[in-house]
Amino acid sequence: MNHLTPQVSVIIPTYNRGCFLGETIDSVRAQTFISWECIVVDDGSDDYTKELMEFYCSRDSRITYHIRPKNRIKGANACRNYGFENSKGNYINWFDSDDLMHPEKLEQQVTALQNSSHAFCVCQTAMFQDKIENDLPLRFKKIISQEFFYDYLRMKIGWLTQAPLWTRDFIEKQNKLFDEELQAAQEWEFHLRMLKNVEEYVVLPDVLVYFRRHDIGITYNAEEDKRFWSYYQARIKLYRNEHLELDEKELDFLKAYLLNGFKKMVRENSGFAFKAFQEFILPDPSINTSAKFAGFLSLVSFRLFKRGNFMLQKIEFS
Repeated sequence: MNHLTPQVSVIIPTYNRGCFLGETIDSVRAQTFISWECIVVDDGSDDYTKELMEFYCSRDSRITYHIRPKNRIKGANACRNYGFENSKGNYINWFDSDDLMHPEKLEQQVTALQNSSHAFCVCQTAMFQDKIENDLPLRFKKIISQEFFYDYLRMKIGWLTQAPLWTRDFIEKQNKLFDEELQAAQEWEFHLRMLKNVEEYVVLPDVLVYFRRHDIGITYNAEEDKRFWSYYQARIKLYRNEHLELDEKELDFLKAYLLNGFKKMVRENSGFAFKAFQEFILPDPSINTSAKFAGFLSLVSFRLFKRGNFMLQKIEFS
């Protein structure tokens, strides 16, 4: 195959992952499907990532190294979007700089998509720590259902960014890719927007991605308060997204999550409780004026006296 015209673009954002990145790239280089390009986008690492990438780029012309432009928001999402803008492949696989590919990942997924008219193919993901063993727990037990959008919304099914292989034609038709404002739950929010635009997708039941568990990164290390706010923001964005045309069941689920999440933040005196009030409670037309006033009073009461459940119970949808 001609490496100058890659069929698959593997896009890897990275930040201070020099200790893992080499192993990730080795797993790409070990693919049985060889017509790929690997685009690594650095979010501003201050470890030895640059030197590591110089080594790999000198060994394999299919690998390129980019640094996120200073005019783009810092974060993996901007790196993912920038990587796509610089990609050439007919298929797109966003990947993470600490995880590993099964040697047949690209081959199996490209073959599956070539034999279908679907927008993407998803596989199973197993978790590992330190080394890959034979019996690994799955990251998500289910990756398909009859109501896949609603079940992904409720996290009854799921997958991470690494698992799908996308057709370029589908991705180029999207108005927006990864939301660069989100610091967590960005994969969940992205996949839901994509799922609204498909009727079916290809599922491979085999484990083709290995997800590394470690203590570095926002998923496990960030403050609980900040992490929950990021999840909350992602759900506000979905709830307010008129282009998705959510049905009543989907809207009700999000409304319940957002209302209960606001109450949780108030009870815990979260520093983000007032933001939730401003961004969800105050502008929502399905919450009447008296309920909004109760929400404001509960904020003040819990902040000053660490109590106010009576007021919280008054906050309901009309």
